Amino acid sequence: MSEFKFYCYSKTENYIVQLMVAGGGMGNGNAYAEVEAHYKNEEEWNNGEDAIDIYYCEYGKNPCRNRIGTRFIWNDDYPDAFEVE
Repeated sequence: MSEFKFYCYSKTENYIVQLMVAGGGMGNGNAYAEVEAHYKNEEEWNNGEDAIDIYYCEYGKNPCRNRIGTRFIWNDDYPDAFEVE
């Protein structure tokens, strides 16, 4: 028998998009960083709708995860560049 027993009272399904924004060493001991966006479903991402939440995440020795907004602002001149608000 498992040590933990749970009863599910609700379920949330999200569509998650993870964009790697920094690779290799970051100078603070972390290996890489991602911007992680949570949507209700894939259709919202494809239609450019606001996310439920967008997080900046670093992975490595000093991991962090901070909520940074709900909307991507894409750069018209550089298709891979974006800001989050």
